Amino acid sequence: MRARLIGLMVLAFMLAACGAPTATPTVVVANVAPASTATAAGLEASATPAPAATDALLVVTKFVEASATPAATDAADEAEAAIGAVLGDPLLRTYRVMVSMQVNATFLADTAKATVAGEMEGDDLPVSVLVFGALTQSVDEDAVDVTPPPELAAAWPAALAAHEGIKRVSGQWLLQQLSAAEVLTALTPLQADLEAALVAADNAVAGTYHVQAASLTEYRARVTLALEKLFE
Repeated sequence: MRARLIGLMVLAFMLAACGAPTATPTVVVANVAPASTATAAGLEASATPAPAATDALLVVTKFVEASATPAATDAADEAEAAIGAVLGDPLLRTYRVMVSMQVNATFLADTAKATVAGEMEGDDLPVSVLVFGALTQSVDEDAVDVTPPPELAAAWPAALAAHEGIKRVSGQWLLQQLSAAEVLTALTPLQADLEAALVAADNAVAGTYHVQAASLTEYRARVTLALEKLFE
């Protein structure tokens, strides 16, 4: 189990470092001659002699002719615009942070369950604390930038209140003010409040993007189950 926890810790630190995506990455190609009038055969022929290696030189060989056509460029621009719109959608950004809150809460609860069952060995508990801290940091940093849309005007404050309550419980456990069993008891109503907020969010996202709310709820359940398997 320790190896799996360490793997999750690495992932958590990566999430904390990266934060929410703000823009679609741009690839810059340097030292490539314009190909506005080149044909596929011309491009292939011009790429035959191998250029000498120089600093910051990018060698490009055998482009597919279709990749340079206006139609393909337009499609790529449309795809990039669509991805940017999705990433910037306040509804999806808020929903993503709420789901992260639930992942965080589930991890804490599963750690407490494993502790009660005597399944935490060696450095398992300290590693779990590091993972939880990284996950919490990631959620908190993302939450600061959230402006909930009208569809989540009630669900977001409820989720945020539950998240803050879960953080308090984790602090009390860390300070040994609560036992692992008491942590589980304290988390139960907070996780129920968070789930209720997320069910409302499932419905909001489903109505906007024309998907089944039940599918979103089922997906969250699978994520929760995957976390629980870390402790088996």
